Amino acid sequence: MSARDDILDRLRSALRDHPAVPEIPRTYREESGMSAGERIELLVDRLLDYKAGVTVVDEAGLAPRIAELLRDAASYAVPAGIDGAWLADADARALAAGAPTPLRLR
Repeated sequence: MSARDDILDRLRSALRDHPAVPEIPRTYREESGMSAGERIELLVDRLLDYKAGVTVVDEAGLAPRIAELLRDAASYAVPAGIDGAWLADADARALAAGAPTPLRLR
């Protein structure tokens, strides 16, 4: 018997009695009491902790900023549900979710 088979046998044996899954209370806090500005400030602070590049723009500045970030891109992936107006100023080719062109690592 291989080590893999031994481990799998031990797992099967441990789970044989199918213990009941306990009910998990879902009493999460759903509101923070912070204003939108305070939430943005907190998010930016946390993102900067991870050395992320962060730019805060208003809605009118969103499309130009995205276009600027995509300036040197030949193409980019667009997840489902993204507002097309955000990408209106981008010159690169958009690969929408479910597009027939496969994405590849270079």
